[in-house]
Amino acid sequence: MKVKEFFKSTAFKSLVVLLSIVIIAGALLAIFNDLLHVSDQEKFERIIKKIYGGNASVEKTLEIADEDKTYSYGEVNAAYLMSDGNYLVQSTGTGAFGNGTVTVYVVVEMKDSALAGIGKVVFDSTTVSKYYETSGDFFKKFDISDDRVAAGEYFGVSEGIVNPSAGATASARSINNAVNTAIDFIKKAVLGQTVGEFTYAYEKYIKMDASTITPDQEQKSVDYELVVSENGEAVAFKISVKVVEGVITEYTIVTNGSTYGFEESMPPEFLAQGSENYFVNKTLSDVEALLKEDGSLSEAGSGLHTGATFSTQSCIWAAAFATANFEAFLYPVVYGEHIDEETHTVTDNEIAYHITVSENGEAVAFKISVKVVDGVITEYAIVTNGSTYGFEESMPPEFLAQGSENYFVNKTLSDVEALLNEDGSLSEAGSGLHTGATYSTQSCIWAAAYALGNYDTLLAKEGGAQA
Repeated sequence: MKVKEFFKSTAFKSLVVLLSIVIIAGALLAIFNDLLHVSDQEKFERIIKKIYGGNASVEKTLEIADEDKTYSYGEVNAAYLMSDGNYLVQSTGTGAFGNGTVTVYVVVEMKDSALAGIGKVVFDSTTVSKYYETSGDFFKKFDISDDRVAAGEYFGVSEGIVNPSAGATASARSINNAVNTAIDFIKKAVLGQTVGEFTYAYEKYIKMDASTITPDQEQKSVDYELVVSENGEAVAFKISVKVVEGVITEYTIVTNGSTYGFEESMPPEFLAQGSENYFVNKTLSDVEALLKEDGSLSEAGSGLHTGATFSTQSCIWAAAFATANFEAFLYPVVYGEHIDEETHTVTDNEIAYHITVSENGEAVAFKISVKVVDGVITEYAIVTNGSTYGFEESMPPEFLAQGSENYFVNKTLSDVEALLNEDGSLSEAGSGLHTGATYSTQSCIWAAAYALGNYDTLLAKEGGAQA
């Protein structure tokens, strides 16, 4: 076919028509894409309008420091101070179906520079394919629980401010966690409060308020009834564990938290009774070998499960918590929050302490030696006086006295605790002692309280003759 004939052919005409359609369609697509495109700013403005109805605007966009971003319930993506004095937080909660997340916008209400409650909560996005819509009543619960939120409570599907959604447990848990994350962010980043700090290893996996822990120093054992937090598709497990001298001797799943039939896929040795149970005779190092540092299953732990990943994790977490904190529960330390360093020597029924007290207000670290016999202080001496700015001249002189003239000599725990309030501040009796050196007075009392408060525990732990 000649070139001229080709250009006159039906094939060429069809090609031109098709090419024209492609060009026109592409142009129209580009035009409509520009017309219909919704920028992030427009999306945000729509969220603001949905929440506030146009009655509030952003006063300030908060800079989120790395240390203020992640919390035990999830993480914060953005935060804004609004013109009404409240905060709008975009936060992502963990615990959705398939270990996914849900992101929401949360209005955190403020009053007199304090957390007052939760206003509206608006769904933003989710990472999971199986997101089950929660009911309107579910979202209303956030707005009607202000008193409890202000009092420090959090939302949960089975504990705290209970806010479940029938048929959407995982979605509800993740949204609750997103709201809890917003609460923690405001507490920490805005109000400067301490949040999310745990006293015990693996505590973040355990519902402490629902668990019971019973130590027996005579038997050197701790009995645990642990409720493990919801984990992915697994709801709360209740697990009974007994640890003797650091070794698990009993392990029983009282309530199996597996769902969707995954209980059939759990390691059978986790379900076994008595000495056949997998965890019996295991120590902390055995259990920790099953976990990575972030609490997920290690290669060894992954080798145990047969499909029920979250249930397997939950069971291991209970064993890890029980063994890791065995000594802490069997031999609890009191008044330790005020002590930087401490060494002691136990001889029969006598304990000689060398105590470094934490810095306290204007007072720097005090170093104090204390001797306790049969639960009574027999010697007390300030080795390094931590008073500053001349306040050492204002300290109670009887605190500085030597030998039997010292205030603390012949004092018992009840005598010393009468000088302190529950929060460690000076009681009326304690305040009556100082003559201006408040912090130094506190520090000296804290050392005496530590020495007396831990006397019986240290005797039991280190084999001294108990009083």
